[in-house]
Amino acid sequence: MPWSTYKAAELKSTGLVLGPKFDPNVVETESTGQRCVKLTASGQYVEFRATADANALVVRYSLPDARAAGGTNTSIDLLVNSVKVRTLDLTSRFSRLYGTYPFSNHPDQGKPRNFYDELRAKGL
Repeated sequence: MPWSTYKAAELKSTGLVLGPKFDPNVVETESTGQRCVKLTASGQYVEFRATADANALVVRYSLPDARAAGGTNTSIDLLVNSVKVRTLDLTSRFSRLYGTYPFSNHPDQGKPRNFYDELRAKGL
């Protein structure tokens, strides 16, 4: 099945473009082209125009983790032609690892890595 890829750092956005950056333990290093978009406030967005009809979407995202283990949760709204079609729930719980091998889910061990998770939405 063919697909199209849209890179947030190259799209219309009200967020802050980070990178490129090649330092260890930073989100930019694990981003496509070492660049990403940081959304920090309600109402900020990344906008794209699909180049073909689509019925699904994969969002690759990164959230800051909780100081104690357990993750953080939030959501974003998915709009199609300016109409909200779905709220997408996001979590940092499954993406970040810390310390050295064998890695843990405890932020107090430092050296964060694996910043990204993916959410799949079908039937759009």
